[in-house]
Amino acid sequence: MRPSLSDRWAVSLIPAALLLGREHATVLDEWLRATTKWIGDRYAGDLPGLAGVDADPDEEISYLMAPLAMEPPRERRDSYLAAVVCDLCAVLELGDTYSLARNDFLAVKAHPEQLHVPDTSAQYLAGGEGIEHEINPPYEDEWQPEDDWKVAPHHKQPAASYWLPRIGRFWEHLALQSVLRDRHFPATMRELIIG
Repeated sequence: MRPSLSDRWAVSLIPAALLLGREHATVLDEWLRATTKWIGDRYAGDLPGLAGVDADPDEEISYLMAPLAMEPPRERRDSYLAAVVCDLCAVLELGDTYSLARNDFLAVKAHPEQLHVPDTSAQYLAGGEGIEHEINPPYEDEWQPEDDWKVAPHHKQPAASYWLPRIGRFWEHLALQSVLRDRHFPATMRELIIG
C-alpha cells in the first residue's frame, strides 16, 4: 500500500492499520516507516509539502509535481498525515517507529495538525461550531508513553467523550472520520485495537 497523495487521504491509513493490528506489527512498522520517509521527502529542502485535506485533485497534483513546476504551489508546513502517522504509532505501541517519525517530522518542519471536536453535532460536520484546529500539538519527542500508548495531550481524551463510542459504535465512529477526512479519534482507534 502506497502512502497517501495528500493530507486528504491521511484517514485512509487508519482502517487498514487497525485491521492489521498489533498481530502484524512488522508489516505495519515497515509501512509506517515508508510513509514517514515519503512525508519527509515532500517537506525536505525547497519542496512545498503536501496539499491539505480540502485539496481538489488538481491541487494535489500541483504539490506532487512541485519539483518540475515553473511556479510551485505555496509552501505548507502543517501536515495532517504526520499527525495520523504519529497517532497510529502510538495507538499500536510502535515506539521505535514513533520516535523515528517524530524526529523526522521535526527535522523537516512537517508540523502535525489536529482537529479537536466537541461532543455535539459539530463532530458530524465539516466546519461545525466549537471545532478547534491545532498546529503542532505537543507530542513527546521520544517514545515515553503514559498508560502504554499516550504521548500527546489529545490521547488523554477517552473514547467515551463521544456519543458513538459511548453506545458501543466504535466502527461507526471510525466511518465518520473516513467521511469527513479531516479528523480522527485516537482513543476510539485504541479501543478497536485492544477490543
